[in-house]
Amino acid sequence: MLRPALLVTAIALLAPSEARAEEDPPLETADGYDGCLALRTRNQDERIAFEKKQPPIPYRYPQEKLFLDAPWNRFFGNLGHSGDLILSTILPHVGPQYRGDYPAVMVSWPWTVLAFGPMYSCSRKPNTFVVHGHRVHRLMVEPAIVASKQGIGVSVRPGYRFVWHPSTWVVGPGIGIGSTVEIAGNKEPFRESVSPEVVAHFGACCSSSYVTLAVRFDHFFKGTNRDIIGASLGYTFF
Repeated sequence: MLRPALLVTAIALLAPSEARAEEDPPLETADGYDGCLALRTRNQDERIAFEKKQPPIPYRYPQEKLFLDAPWNRFFGNLGHSGDLILSTILPHVGPQYRGDYPAVMVSWPWTVLAFGPMYSCSRKPNTFVVHGHRVHRLMVEPAIVASKQGIGVSVRPGYRFVWHPSTWVVGPGIGIGSTVEIAGNKEPFRESVSPEVVAHFGACCSSSYVTLAVRFDHFFKGTNRDIIGASLGYTFF
């Protein structure tokens, strides 16, 4: 009478261990300048040692792959490997804006022009020789379109952003500073602001593909509605 119950219990106990066995092993991570430098140095040494153990491979002259007498295979193959970069470039960030006495909707494209400085967080997948690192400093440019009862406005915001995202954190905090330049569609075009912001950087460090929330305050030096508060949420590569 107890045999069916014992069998069910055994299956229930074994199922989680089998599921865990099928999961990918955890990332190897490091934090801080010295930690990332040590991981990158060890990764390079292990890669060199691995390559020395590999048997020699005879050279094969590459054959050109054509479709309809054109290198479309190469074009679409490169697109397939760069999908996350393409999406983060073309997908807009969307959010509300409060322009003094009326609300608005902002659609923007916050592009990271340059991420620079040392890596303070890094990771490596097991059984690979690729280390991904997160750089905290980045220069940005953000074109935007604002729609409100006053019409459609166009602006661009150059700026600097600092994002701290340790390898074990799901959310990384950040701050930024820039200047929004309203170009067209406003009562007083070509006016500039000082524009601080706070940032929440969602994702698994330290490769690509994150969701970024930015809350921003703009103080313009001329015109009406000089103080503007807004927020935006969207997909980013860095």
